Amino acid sequence: FKSKGFFIQRHRKIYALNQFELLLSQHRAEELSRDPYLLLHDIFLYTSQNAALLRSLLGSNGDMSFLIKLKSLFRQRYIEVWSLGNYHGTSTQLEYFFSFITAGCIGLMESWLVSKEPHSPEEIAALASSSITTGMQSLL
Repeated sequence: FKSKGFFIQRHRKIYALNQFELLLSQHRAEELSRDPYLLLHDIFLYTSQNAALLRSLLGSNGDMSFLIKLKSLFRQRYIEVWSLGNYHGTSTQLEYFFSFITAGCIGLMESWLVSKEPHSPEEIAALASSSITTGMQSLL
């Protein structure tokens, strides 16, 4: 028998995934291929506004299925972005870069959620955007 808490947490997880999917869909691939800042700002703003929930989902005792689904959402979106770009990397290099971006952004999100030194969503989005844009240069 599942507890009421289980069902509430499951509902919150589904809601959070739907919100991330909505945020990802609100930005055109052409925009993201030039500069991912606006999307990242929206993601980190949502993260800030839902910090307790995301700490529980991404923390050390978090929900691995949430993390896998979140990575999948990012992967689907960035495959579309990469298909528009003038990238000269092989499919393997793009896969490695995707893994780098995903692990980096989620790791940054996890670190930011537990940080004792608060930074704004704008600061964190700028850091992530700069890292992604610099990394993309290696594939041009």
